[in-house]
Amino acid sequence: MTAPTAEPDPIDCRSIDDVVAYLAGLKVWARDMSFREITKRINEHRKKSRIPEPAKLATVNDCFKTGRRRLNWDLVIDIGRALGLSQAGVTRLEQVCRLITARIEQSDVADVRDSIPTGRPEFTGRKNEGQLILDGLQEAVRSQRPGVAIIHGPAGVGKTELALQLAHHVIREGYCADVQLFADLHGFDAQRPACSADAVLSGFLRLLGRTSADIATLPSVEQKAARFRHLLTGKATLLIVDNVPGPESLAPLLPGLASTLVLVTSRNRDGWPGLAAQLALQPLSVDEGMTLLRRFDVGDRVDAEPEAAGLLVDRLCSGLPLDLVALGGQLADPAESTWTLSDHAARLQRFPRDQVQRPALAGSCQGLSPDARRAFRLLALLPRDDFTVHETAILSDIEHAEAEQALAELFNRHLLLRRHAGRYRFHDAVAEFARHLLYQEEPASAQHAALARLRNATTKVVTMRRAPVPPPH
Repeated sequence: MTAPTAEPDPIDCRSIDDVVAYLAGLKVWARDMSFREITKRINEHRKKSRIPEPAKLATVNDCFKTGRRRLNWDLVIDIGRALGLSQAGVTRLEQVCRLITARIEQSDVADVRDSIPTGRPEFTGRKNEGQLILDGLQEAVRSQRPGVAIIHGPAGVGKTELALQLAHHVIREGYCADVQLFADLHGFDAQRPACSADAVLSGFLRLLGRTSADIATLPSVEQKAARFRHLLTGKATLLIVDNVPGPESLAPLLPGLASTLVLVTSRNRDGWPGLAAQLALQPLSVDEGMTLLRRFDVGDRVDAEPEAAGLLVDRLCSGLPLDLVALGGQLADPAESTWTLSDHAARLQRFPRDQVQRPALAGSCQGLSPDARRAFRLLALLPRDDFTVHETAILSDIEHAEAEQALAELFNRHLLLRRHAGRYRFHDAVAEFARHLLYQEEPASAQHAALARLRNATTKVVTMRRAPVPPPH
């Protein structure tokens, strides 16, 4: 096997298995150095650095095995150094390890709320699909059995939005008045693992009034699930569980109570037992897509150019509400008020389909200011899908006011969702597109610099918080 001449760069590592594969490639680059020699060099370095604990040959060997849930990052960095990484390469590897560590720890951070998020005002269509779900839940209520309904389909098809709209309909009809809970499991986010059932149940218990001390007495998932069920017994409850990777992730979160209605969204269609209703959500029809575009179109262009509108809906946006809303942001932009729908279609058709899978998102990004476009792609570096103005300013190396303006521009273009003032988030499909732009347009050195700025700012804040309070004079 011929060793590559350039030093391998770890920048594309996003998981433990990626790091293991990177180490294997680095070993080849180092002329297939033996594990014994690697261990020897590590221990020589540790001895010089006065690190008392020597590395063991078997432990070093284990770092090259895939399928691990944890890695000793200090040992990984020592292996990189032993294999001949430059100091810059060691620094990059350390940064990547920190990022992956933060991502792994995120599975223990639950995204839960004690209210149902507000749906989009421009929501349209889905009458028959929504009625199918409502009929199934109503039958479950009549027969006094748990009502669990799932909406599954591809990214961007509008699963979460339909679930939110149905949830608010149920609430308006007077059901589920006692408790409303929402959890996003992030089951399909390439930048972070799905939230663990333990973390979600702990979050629910806190929202239901349990203290950290109470929850600490329930070490197992089974114990937390039993307490969750006990707290909901006899209460009319509505629960949304969003972005569920599969049935095994959902099962511990289901109270199994007749008084509880549960709406689930997933990209996974198989293996869901005991459902009151199941819906495979399809893209919008051309007519429904045109109705959605009319909500953004201030110049009646949809009705004036039905053929161009149909092309935009069916072929260029594939009937996906996420892409259609992004296109709607372009139609509503005063700077593009003179553009015809044919102009918009021509622009989107120019994007190569083998390079850009979602031309409507690409079109929305094309009209952005330089600050907003750069912020959009740099935010994809974060190991989570939500962020603040402050983090955006640091990553993009711009002033706070400029970051506010950039985020407002992205929000107005429907490329971001806003949780509340000052805090924004990506839709997971938009985050994937932002990462596509990041790898295409942002040099690796600029990515490293952005992460270093964020890390240094975070370290500074932690240091300030830990600083001792001076005694009173």
